Amino acid sequence: MTLPPSFPPPARPDLADRLLAAVAERDQPMAERLVQQWVHRRGLVALDALIAGPLSASQGADAAAWLQDRAGLLQPPSVQPQPVRVWPQLSVVPGGAAAPAPPSLQPLRAWLPDAEELEADGHHGAGSAANPFPLAS
Repeated sequence: MTLPPSFPPPARPDLADRLLAAVAERDQPMAERLVQQWVHRRGLVALDALIAGPLSASQGADAAAWLQDRAGLLQPPSVQPQPVRVWPQLSVVPGGAAAPAPPSLQPLRAWLPDAEELEADGHHGAGSAANPFPLAS
């Protein structure tokens, strides 16, 4: 049986160093994979700080733009406003006046479970002292 070596394993390069190297080489698959690891471990704010700080300082704005493009961080240059949709079938009631009442509430009452009983009893939506909400059970 062999014994494991007593010296520590070699240190893995820092994630930031590996990402900066991938950008320097313009290694797109490696950069994308390292960006995913970075965001998973440290978050988007830390990625923005890396891009604005060490990456821009060591490799310039072109490298920073390249990484932002590969990471999907570039914002669209300008957002075009959406056209206002006009609904011709809707109209605004001027002056805050109430909308006209429908000619009959019969279509609305048909949806109630006991509509036939209410109609037979002569209750047409008017409340009484005993039951101020006749349509609600």
